[in-house]
Order: sequence, then C-alpha cells, then structure tokens
Amino acid sequence: MTTPFPTSGLGVFFCFISEDDMPKEGDPILNYISTLESINQQLVETLRFCIQLLTEFKAQVRDPKEWQEMLNMLTLVLHEAENAPEKKTFH
Repeated sequence: MTTPFPTSGLGVFFCFISEDDMPKEGDPILNYISTLESINQQLVETLRFCIQLLTEFKAQVRDPKEWQEMLNMLTLVLHEAENAPEKKTFH
C-alpha cells in the first residue's frame, strides 16, 4: 500500500511511498526534525518576550509611530511563527 503526502514547492505535489519506506520513530531524520521544532519553539518564545520588552520603550523613543510599525511587523512574524506548526505537511 502507498501513502500520499504533500511536498512543498511551487505547487502542491504528491509523492507516493510505501509504508515500509516511511520514517519510523527513532529515525535520525525524525530526531532532526524534532530538534528543529524545539529550537523554533524557543525562538518563538524569545520573540514574544522581546516584543513585550520593546513595547515598554515606546514612550521613550523619538518616533513612536515608526516604533509601533516595527512592533506590528514583529507581531506579524510572531503570529506566522506560531501558526507554522499547524501547516506541517508530514511527520
């Protein structure tokens, strides 16, 4: 039996592989992916903390409007990073 899974690229592609070829728990590639996800989660938490700290300085900067634009951009990046795990294609 083959199992389709989407792969990323310019469009949506499906790759058919047999269940015997699927990575198993303990497989180095799955360990690598798990490590990357852990690091990404730490980065998300750090970004959230930085946004909180930077927000406290808004009243003290020369141009609060530009400062707010920066905070908005960082918040957008944070939301994208938080939603990234929901967009996983495989594993």
